[in-house]
Amino acid sequence: MNNIMDYLDWRGDIGFDQDGLNEVDNLIFSMVAYLNFDMIRGAQTIEEASKAYKDSKKRGTSKESRDFIKKIERLLDKLAKTQRYRGVTISDYMYKYDHDNESQFCAMTFRFGDWIYVAYRGTDESLVGFKEDFNMCFSAPVMAQKDAVAYLRQVLNKYRDQEVYTGGHSKGGNLAVYSHVGIDGEYRKRIVKIFNNDGPGFTEEILKTPAYRETAKKVIKLLPHGSVVGILMDDEEEYSIVKAKGDNGIVQHDGFNWDIKGTKFVKKDKFTDQSIRINQTLKLWLASLDREERNKFIDEFYGLIVKSTDASILGDISGKEIQSALAIVKNINSMDEESKEILVSAIKKLLKSTSEARGKLSMKKKLQKKAGEIMKINK
Repeated sequence: MNNIMDYLDWRGDIGFDQDGLNEVDNLIFSMVAYLNFDMIRGAQTIEEASKAYKDSKKRGTSKESRDFIKKIERLLDKLAKTQRYRGVTISDYMYKYDHDNESQFCAMTFRFGDWIYVAYRGTDESLVGFKEDFNMCFSAPVMAQKDAVAYLRQVLNKYRDQEVYTGGHSKGGNLAVYSHVGIDGEYRKRIVKIFNNDGPGFTEEILKTPAYRETAKKVIKLLPHGSVVGILMDDEEEYSIVKAKGDNGIVQHDGFNWDIKGTKFVKKDKFTDQSIRINQTLKLWLASLDREERNKFIDEFYGLIVKSTDASILGDISGKEIQSALAIVKNINSMDEESKEILVSAIKKLLKSTSEARGKLSMKKKLQKKAGEIMKINK
């Protein structure tokens, strides 16, 4: 299997002026968007930004230690040494964290020649970032989506002569799509393509809008064959299924595990049975909860995690999963009856949806088997 690092070995000496932006380049920019570039003032080439990033780490101003971020740091270092990427400029870096409004947002712009790629960051390690992801299930738009619209409008006003691409990984893919939905029609005409790399869908209110239907025509959605995140909620976007390494959708969500051949991802014909079952389960579960029930459940569950773990980032829980689980169980028992009922009722509906989804998948397999037998008879 070849991943984005192997792609650089093969394609790194060919500049964008010789061969334009492709779907693999899109994922690379989306991955780099996870790095914190607070040290950049104005605009810097990737070669310059890589050096500035390393200097920042030496000074101890960057404290990221996650394996995922370490892989992207190695990616950045490799990009800075390639003919294709080192002259690409990073500019307009923006990071916002709002605990009170439960929002985490980050975006940056990559520029080369006559095109720009606006990259939105996916969910970071903050619990607030994950809470905002949950909020998307019942609230439209969330703060990060509003910020994405404002950011894209600002960039379009600043760079008036370039072709514009937008994209992101995970929640970043959702923000890339929504930023196009939220801008005016004249702005939309300037967007060439929107890349959604395993990002979740939208609430029904957004899907019904003419702006979304217009936007969906430009979206290139890429989903690993075991997708879990990208199948959350609904959308009307054409998608391709990517072959990915890993035995579950969480591992496959990592863009470093996507299989590449040439300038494209290796495609598959269908999702795994596990991915299909999770998709059916979540859709059945969300359909069983009205907006108020979703809202209350998410608020109560998030509050329970924070109270039980005293965590602000996922790293505070990592390595303490058993202790955290025990603390959560203990705190459930100490909750007031109304809060406890909200959690218990939603969990019961989730278990029921799981059972129903398994039944549907089992029936689907039986029908497929029967269809195969009929085909053999007809032959």
